[in-house]
Amino acid sequence: MSMRKNSVAVFGLAVLVAGAAVFVPRPTQVAADAHGSDELHEAMEEMNGLYRTIRRQARDESKNAETADALNEMAAMALAAKAHIPGMVAEMPEDQQAQLAATYRSMMNELVIDLLTAETALLAGDNAAAWDAILEANDVKGRGHELFIPEDE
Repeated sequence: MSMRKNSVAVFGLAVLVAGAAVFVPRPTQVAADAHGSDELHEAMEEMNGLYRTIRRQARDESKNAETADALNEMAAMALAAKAHIPGMVAEMPEDQQAQLAATYRSMMNELVIDLLTAETALLAGDNAAAWDAILEANDVKGRGHELFIPEDE
């Protein structure tokens, strides 16, 4: 895929994500656990399972369609999870809450874009580009866990 086509594809994905955000509920702060709510915790656990499957299959061209479907499902879950701000945000001083909530939402946007970029690459048969986007998604996941999940969890 040429650089121009790649840029157009990423821009198209960003527009799609922005349009889909209209249908996502406004973020809520629930302090049930580090993830914010049981619903968010379950979604994160399910996304983690999908991610393990995606990592195992991403380089196997014979599984591109199946892996692309898993990426699509995980991106939809991440977009929905964006509406649930982690509980630890509500426990922070008030002056830090808005910034942390914005950081969480921005990181979830990055995750969705990386997942959709990987899906697009797989659909085009570009497993190397898909793998790069999957590694980017893993980086976002790691940064998010460092920031939003306390060490004692």
